[in-house]
Amino acid sequence: QHKLGDQIVLSHGGGRTSFSNHTDLPFRVSGILKTTGTPIDQAVYISLEAMEAMHVGWESGVAIPGRTLSASSAEARSFTPDAITAMLLGLKNPIMTFQLQRELNQYAAEPLSAILPGVALSELWRMMGQFEQALLGISVFVVATSLIGLVAVLLTIQAQRQREVAILRAVGASPGLIAGLYSLECVLLALASCGFSLLFGAGAISALSPWLLEHYGIHIGVRGLNPDEWLLLGLVPVVAFAISLVPAWHHWQKSRKLSFGSSAPN
Repeated sequence: QHKLGDQIVLSHGGGRTSFSNHTDLPFRVSGILKTTGTPIDQAVYISLEAMEAMHVGWESGVAIPGRTLSASSAEARSFTPDAITAMLLGLKNPIMTFQLQRELNQYAAEPLSAILPGVALSELWRMMGQFEQALLGISVFVVATSLIGLVAVLLTIQAQRQREVAILRAVGASPGLIAGLYSLECVLLALASCGFSLLFGAGAISALSPWLLEHYGIHIGVRGLNPDEWLLLGLVPVVAFAISLVPAWHHWQKSRKLSFGSSAPN
C-alpha cells in the first residue's frame, strides 16, 4: 500500500509484469482517497498533463533514447492533451441517462460510444449466473454425500451400540422409541452442522473482509439469508430425517426380533 510522500514509477504492462518503466519521470503520492470498496481503490490517479508529459519521446510503448524529458524540463513546459480516449460522466438528473446515451452514440461530429457501467455489469453478472448455478449444484452434491456418509456411519456403529440398545430394551424402551432416538440423532447432527456452517461462514467473512478491502479493494459484508437460502438450509434437517429412517428401520427390525426371541418359551 502506498503512503503519502512515496515515490512511484508508472509502467506499461499488466499485474506484476512491467514491460517499460517511466523511470525518467517518477511520481510522488500527494493524497489518498477515502476507501470506497470498489476497483477505484486499486488505481493511481494522475492529471492529463502528467500523462502527456510522461509519454513525450515514447512510441508504441517504448522510450526513444534522447527524446524523453527529465523532471526539470517537464516542469518548464505546459502540456495540454490533444485527445481524450475515455471519461467517466455523471448526471445530476438520472432520468436523462438513456437520452444522453442515445445522443452521444448518434453524435456525427465525433465517433463516440456511450456505455452504461450498470448495464454492462448486469450483463456480466447474468453470464456469471451460470457459474453460480454450478456452485449451487456442487453444494447440493456435497450435502447429499455428507448425508449418505452419515447413514453409513450410523449403520457402522450399530454393532458398538448393541449393549446400549440391550439396556434400553431391558428398562422397557420400545423398538419405536429406539428407532426414534436414531432419527433424532440424525436431525440434531444436521441442525448442528447448519448452525456451525452459518457461524463459520459469518466469522470467515468478518475476518477476511478488512484484508480483502485493503489488498484487493473488494468489500464483502455479512448479510442475512434470503428466503430461497433459508429454504435450502431448512431442507437439510428434513432430508436428514428422511435419510435417518434407514438406520432407524434397521434398529426397529432388530429390536423386534430381540423382543420376539426373549418372549419365546424355553
